[in-house]
Amino acid sequence: MTVQRGVHIIYFVHGTTTDNLRRIASGWNDVELAPLGRQQATNLRKQVREHKVDLVFCSDLRRATESSELTWGGLVDVVRDMRLRECNYGELNGAAAAQVEAQFPDRIDRAFPGGESLKDVERRIRLFLEDLMAGNDGKRIAVVSHRAP
Repeated sequence: MTVQRGVHIIYFVHGTTTDNLRRIASGWNDVELAPLGRQQATNLRKQVREHKVDLVFCSDLRRATESSELTWGGLVDVVRDMRLRECNYGELNGAAAAQVEAQFPDRIDRAFPGGESLKDVERRIRLFLEDLMAGNDGKRIAVVSHRAP
């Protein structure tokens, strides 16, 4: 008889970016952390040291990978996975955050022009979680991603 223990997932959103400070919805644009975001990730490193994490998965976009490396680099393996990306806002990648957020209710099932819907994001994350659950029984996993996922 096999006893499953499950996977303990701790979810983090990347640190503050230069776009966040300008109230821009980055989407799939690969923007960097602002100095504040780097400080947030460094501060988080001090907070998570006492909590055992076996592995970290992060979006392959720079803001998430940089946050992950600043927080867990050298402590545990950090694995990039593009399924953890922010929603692709298509033509609205880089648009004003208020403009993008106002469309969320209409974009649950209908894709942003040239991008994806929130249901598309859900499908990506579901596939990621299925793979994560399959090979990490009993582990504590940190995930560093974005708002929509």
